[in-house]
Amino acid sequence: MLGLKWKKLQFNENDEATNFEEEVAKPLQHFCTQKVDVPAVLGGWFGEFLSADDDATASPLRDHTLTLTPEQKRFAARHLKLGKPQAVYERVREGYVLAQDGRLKIPLWVQYELSPEELNGPMERTNDFQPDTSVPFGFRAELADYSGSGCDRGHMAPAEDMNRSRRAMAKSFLMSNMAPQVGVGFNQQLWKNLEAAVRGWVEQRGTLTIITGPIFAIEAGEVNYSLIGNNHVAVPTHFYKIVVDDNSTGNIEALAFVIPNENLSGRHYNEFLASIDEIEIATGLDFLSAL
Repeated sequence: MLGLKWKKLQFNENDEATNFEEEVAKPLQHFCTQKVDVPAVLGGWFGEFLSADDDATASPLRDHTLTLTPEQKRFAARHLKLGKPQAVYERVREGYVLAQDGRLKIPLWVQYELSPEELNGPMERTNDFQPDTSVPFGFRAELADYSGSGCDRGHMAPAEDMNRSRRAMAKSFLMSNMAPQVGVGFNQQLWKNLEAAVRGWVEQRGTLTIITGPIFAIEAGEVNYSLIGNNHVAVPTHFYKIVVDDNSTGNIEALAFVIPNENLSGRHYNEFLASIDEIEIATGLDFLSAL
């Protein structure tokens, strides 16, 4: 499609790094290289934290880089008996899984799998935006935050990908699945076109995994971004989208994009190809950690 080439993911012997067959786009040298401050165990369930082990039935949400010895579990039980500070709220829905940052009031990532059979569901778009009341008040975006802001409520997991059921459609309109986006020339054009392209790739290739989220760029050694609403919802400077095809064992391919959150009228998403490595540096997130 307009010259886009899927990149085969290659791993070294220790499966520690992701490389690509060829370079795409310019290095994102101006993006933030600081790691996102994510708690050791996302999701915040203390019981799971203390009982976590390495068996195959462990939750996919827990931190697989952390294995506690019995002694360490006793230490944790003592030091965290009053609770663990929580900055990220992970939520599991029928159509997607996300991690919302309680400070930024937007998701750090939204990830979901989409199959061809799920493309032509019976549900129509509802536009019934609602706050995610599963996230504590003061750590989430409210409807009023976007009012008069000039920003669109931009879906990370698109409603058009969630028409398989009434529940999936409804959950796609929770504010925890939204981030402030420029409307004209971005959310309503280029971003919408990229979302439609992803559905086309699903039809062509079969089931794909899609990961979407915000980036906050560094300019002159500083990270500057706008806030909207009384809850100070952060407005990203850029957005990323990663599309992964793992239908062929040993031949995993991907496309990745980093797109400025601005009016890009007349531009095409294929101008904003990036690599997963670049997005990891920009966000501090480790993608595809099970590979």
